[in-house]
Amino acid sequence: MKRLITLIPLFFVFLFSFGGCDHGLGPSRPVQPGFSGIIRFQGTWPQDTLELRLIASQAWRKFTSFTEIIALVVNTDSVKIYPPPAESGLPMGHDSVHYEFPVPASTYRYVAVVQRFGTNPFADWRIIGVYDGGSGTNEPKDLVVPTDQVVSGIDILVDFSNPPPQPFQEDFHQ
Repeated sequence: MKRLITLIPLFFVFLFSFGGCDHGLGPSRPVQPGFSGIIRFQGTWPQDTLELRLIASQAWRKFTSFTEIIALVVNTDSVKIYPPPAESGLPMGHDSVHYEFPVPASTYRYVAVVQRFGTNPFADWRIIGVYDGGSGTNEPKDLVVPTDQVVSGIDILVDFSNPPPQPFQEDFHQ
């Protein structure tokens, strides 16, 4: 009996040592990099809104049209879309939407909310909100996404009464 009493604690030590090993001291799983935040909507929702998406572009320059951005999505890896084109867009008709956008670690020079307003999915888009770091200027701010980190607090204001300038050359008559 005395021998059994001394074996019980050894049994529990063995059980806790090997029974629930979760590799706690091993390398942790890498986190999918990306960014998250809240998109806030202000003003009256346009009747012609068909879908909303976020775009994150590593390049920032004046484009000739939204079609050029679509070409970058199709032909390069420099523009990301959230949700992906195969999925439904962001929820519409709300005061705010929380999002988490997985992207590769990089510097994103232009992060924006885009609205599709017509039936042509390759051309009928406009920028309705830009990540400006909270400055309220609608001037794009660089976003650095490090490896294995989700950057939080990337909030975007969409003011339907005061949309940002469109980054297309045809809209800039200079």
